[in-house]
Amino acid sequence: MIIKYIWLTDINTIYPLTRKGIQYKRFKMETKTMKKRILNYVKLIDALIETEKNKEKPFDGDTAKADAAIKEHLTQITFFMHERLIHLIVTVLFALLTFIAFFYFMYSLNITIFILTMALMVLLVPYIRHYYILENNVQYMYEQYDKLVQMRGRMWIYHIYPQVTTTCTNS
Repeated sequence: MIIKYIWLTDINTIYPLTRKGIQYKRFKMETKTMKKRILNYVKLIDALIETEKNKEKPFDGDTAKADAAIKEHLTQITFFMHERLIHLIVTVLFALLTFIAFFYFMYSLNITIFILTMALMVLLVPYIRHYYILENNVQYMYEQYDKLVQMRGRMWIYHIYPQVTTTCTNS
Protein backbone atom coordinates (compact mmCIF):
# COMPACT_ATOMS: atom_id res chain seq x y z
CA MET A 1 0.00 0.00 0.00
CA ILE A 2 1.30 3.44 -0.92
CA ILE A 3 1.35 5.95 1.93
CA LYS A 4 1.09 9.63 1.12
CA TYR A 5 1.11 12.49 3.57
CA ILE A 6 -1.39 15.29 3.31
CA TRP A 7 -1.91 18.39 5.40
CA LEU A 8 -5.08 20.33 4.86
CA THR A 9 -7.50 21.84 7.29
CA ASP A 10 -10.03 19.07 7.23
CA ILE A 11 -8.62 15.97 5.61
CA ASN A 12 -11.97 14.21 5.40
CA THR A 13 -13.49 16.93 3.21
CA ILE A 14 -10.63 16.63 0.73
CA TYR A 15 -10.00 12.89 0.74
CA PRO A 16 -11.17 9.91 2.68
CA LEU A 17 -8.33 8.42 4.71
CA THR A 18 -7.91 5.51 2.28
CA ARG A 19 -8.71 5.38 -1.41
CA LYS A 20 -7.77 2.91 -4.14
CA GLY A 21 -4.69 1.48 -2.44
CA ILE A 22 -3.39 4.87 -1.29
CA GLN A 23 -3.43 5.63 2.40
CA TYR A 24 -3.36 9.29 3.38
CA LYS A 25 -1.95 10.38 6.71
CA ARG A 26 -1.94 13.79 8.29
CA PHE A 27 1.07 15.85 7.32
CA LYS A 28 2.81 17.42 10.30
CA MET A 29 3.59 21.09 9.81
CA GLU A 30 5.31 21.30 13.19
CA THR A 31 8.62 22.20 11.62
CA LYS A 32 11.08 24.44 13.39
CA THR A 33 12.05 26.60 10.42
CA MET A 34 10.11 28.49 7.80
CA LYS A 35 12.31 26.98 5.08
CA LYS A 36 11.28 23.43 6.00
CA ARG A 37 7.65 24.47 6.34
CA ILE A 38 7.39 26.08 2.92
CA LEU A 39 9.36 23.32 1.17
CA ASN A 40 7.20 20.62 2.80
CA TYR A 41 4.02 22.44 1.85
CA VAL A 42 5.13 22.88 -1.77
CA LYS A 43 5.92 19.14 -1.99
CA LEU A 44 2.52 18.36 -0.51
CA ILE A 45 0.63 20.40 -3.08
CA ASP A 46 2.78 18.99 -5.89
CA ALA A 47 1.78 15.49 -4.75
CA LEU A 48 -1.88 16.54 -4.63
CA ILE A 49 -1.73 18.01 -8.14
CA GLU A 50 0.11 14.96 -9.50
CA THR A 51 -2.47 12.63 -7.97
CA GLU A 52 -5.44 14.57 -9.33
CA LYS A 53 -4.21 15.57 -12.80
CA ASN A 54 -4.00 11.99 -14.04
CA LYS A 55 -7.60 11.20 -13.15
CA GLU A 56 -10.48 11.51 -15.58
CA LYS A 57 -12.43 13.58 -13.06
CA PRO A 58 -10.17 15.61 -10.77
CA PHE A 59 -11.18 15.47 -7.11
CA ASP A 60 -13.59 12.67 -8.08
CA GLY A 61 -15.83 15.28 -9.69
CA ASP A 62 -16.62 16.83 -6.29
CA THR A 63 -16.40 20.61 -6.53
CA ALA A 64 -16.51 20.94 -2.74
CA LYS A 65 -13.23 19.02 -2.46
CA ALA A 66 -11.62 21.19 -5.12
CA ASP A 67 -12.90 24.39 -3.53
CA ALA A 68 -11.63 23.32 -0.11
CA ALA A 69 -8.17 22.54 -1.53
CA ILE A 70 -8.04 25.87 -3.37
CA LYS A 71 -9.20 27.79 -0.29
CA GLU A 72 -6.58 26.09 1.89
CA HIS A 73 -3.88 26.81 -0.68
CA LEU A 74 -4.86 30.47 -0.85
CA THR A 75 -4.67 30.67 2.95
CA GLN A 76 -1.16 29.20 2.94
CA ILE A 77 -0.11 31.54 0.12
CA THR A 78 -1.31 34.48 2.22
CA PHE A 79 0.74 33.32 5.21
CA PHE A 80 3.87 32.86 3.14
CA MET A 81 3.35 36.19 1.33
CA HIS A 82 3.24 37.93 4.71
CA GLU A 83 6.42 36.15 5.78
CA ARG A 84 8.04 37.14 2.48
CA LEU A 85 7.10 40.81 2.95
CA ILE A 86 8.52 40.91 6.47
CA HIS A 87 11.76 39.29 5.34
CA LEU A 88 12.02 41.66 2.38
CA ILE A 89 11.80 44.64 4.73
CA VAL A 90 14.33 43.14 7.16
CA THR A 91 16.74 42.15 4.37
CA VAL A 92 16.64 45.56 2.69
CA LEU A 93 17.16 47.41 5.97
CA PHE A 94 19.97 45.04 6.93
CA ALA A 95 21.63 45.57 3.52
CA LEU A 96 21.33 49.36 3.93
CA LEU A 97 22.91 49.14 7.37
CA THR A 98 25.73 47.04 5.91
CA PHE A 99 26.41 49.57 3.15
CA ILE A 100 26.28 52.48 5.58
CA ALA A 101 28.80 50.70 7.84
CA PHE A 102 31.01 49.91 4.82
CA PHE A 103 31.05 53.49 3.57
CA TYR A 104 31.64 54.81 7.09
CA PHE A 105 34.61 52.42 7.37
CA MET A 106 35.97 53.68 4.03
CA TYR A 107 35.69 57.23 5.36
CA SER A 108 37.11 56.64 8.87
CA LEU A 109 39.35 53.55 8.43
CA ASN A 110 38.47 52.53 11.98
CA ILE A 111 39.15 48.86 12.77
CA THR A 112 36.02 48.47 14.93
CA ILE A 113 33.86 49.73 12.07
CA PHE A 114 35.65 47.23 9.79
CA ILE A 115 34.79 44.37 12.18
CA LEU A 116 31.17 45.59 12.33
CA THR A 117 31.04 45.76 8.53
CA MET A 118 32.42 42.23 8.14
CA ALA A 119 29.96 40.87 10.72
CA LEU A 120 27.06 42.55 8.91
CA MET A 121 28.23 41.16 5.55
CA VAL A 122 28.50 37.65 6.97
CA LEU A 123 25.00 37.91 8.43
CA LEU A 124 23.56 39.41 5.25
CA VAL A 125 24.23 36.22 3.25
CA PRO A 126 21.75 34.04 5.23
CA TYR A 127 19.14 36.81 5.10
CA ILE A 128 19.41 36.97 1.30
CA ARG A 129 19.36 33.17 1.01
CA HIS A 130 16.25 32.89 3.18
CA TYR A 131 14.46 35.61 1.23
CA TYR A 132 15.45 33.87 -2.03
CA ILE A 133 13.84 30.64 -0.82
CA LEU A 134 10.67 32.45 0.25
CA GLU A 135 10.38 34.44 -2.96
CA ASN A 136 10.90 31.52 -5.33
CA ASN A 137 8.57 29.19 -3.46
CA VAL A 138 5.78 31.77 -3.19
CA GLN A 139 6.08 32.35 -6.94
CA TYR A 140 5.89 28.59 -7.45
CA MET A 141 2.83 28.43 -5.19
CA TYR A 142 1.11 30.86 -7.57
CA GLU A 143 1.70 28.34 -10.37
CA GLN A 144 0.33 25.56 -8.17
CA TYR A 145 -2.76 27.67 -7.51
CA ASP A 146 -3.26 28.14 -11.26
CA LYS A 147 -3.03 24.36 -11.77
CA LEU A 148 -5.58 23.73 -9.01
CA VAL A 149 -7.96 26.29 -10.50
CA GLN A 150 -7.48 24.78 -13.95
CA MET A 151 -8.33 21.32 -12.61
CA ARG A 152 -11.35 22.82 -10.83
CA GLY A 153 -12.37 24.53 -14.08
CA ARG A 154 -12.31 21.23 -15.97
CA MET A 155 -14.88 19.81 -13.58
CA TRP A 156 -17.84 21.97 -14.60
CA ILE A 157 -18.14 20.17 -17.93
CA TYR A 158 -18.74 16.81 -16.21
CA HIS A 159 -21.80 18.21 -14.46
CA ILE A 160 -23.32 19.47 -17.71
CA TYR A 161 -22.10 16.74 -20.07
CA PRO A 162 -21.28 13.58 -18.06
CA GLN A 163 -20.52 11.61 -21.24
CA VAL A 164 -17.55 13.87 -22.13
CA THR A 165 -14.20 12.08 -22.05
CA THR A 166 -10.79 13.36 -21.02
CA THR A 167 -9.99 14.39 -24.60
CA CYS A 168 -11.89 17.59 -23.94
CA THR A 169 -9.74 19.88 -21.76
CA ASN A 170 -9.32 23.57 -21.20
CA SER A 171 -6.42 25.05 -23.15
